[in-house]
Amino acid sequence: MSPLGPLADPAKVGRARRRERDNRTREQIDVEAVLSTEAGRRLYYRIVYLLCDIEGDTFDTSIRDGICAALHQARDNGRRAVGRKLRNEAQNFCPELWERVILERVAARKSEETRRELEHYADQQGEMTT
Repeated sequence: MSPLGPLADPAKVGRARRRERDNRTREQIDVEAVLSTEAGRRLYYRIVYLLCDIEGDTFDTSIRDGICAALHQARDNGRRAVGRKLRNEAQNFCPELWERVILERVAARKSEETRRELEHYADQQGEMTT
C-alpha cells in the first residue's frame, strides 16, 4: 500500500467523490421537499430565525461573570452558526423557495399587526359606548 493510503488510489478517491456528490444531492432534495410546503417553510423559518436567533446580538451585557459570559456567548454563536448554515443551504439550493419563506413571514406579520390594530380599535369603541 502507498504511504498516502487510500488517497493514492484513484478508484477510491472517485468513489468518495461520488458519495459526497450523492449526499449533497440528497440534502438538496430534502431541503426542497421541506420548503415546498407551507408548514415546512414556517418550520424552517422558526428554526433559523427564532430558535437559532441568527440576527441576535452576540454580546450579552447582563452576564457579569467573565467565564459564564464566554460560555453563554460560545453557545449562542454555535446556535447562530447552525442557523446561518441552514439559511445558506436554503438560499443556495432553492432561492425561489427561500424567498417565499421570507415573503410569507412578512405577510403573516403584517396580517397579525392588522388584526391587533382592529382588536385595539374595537376595544376603544367598546369603552366609548360604556
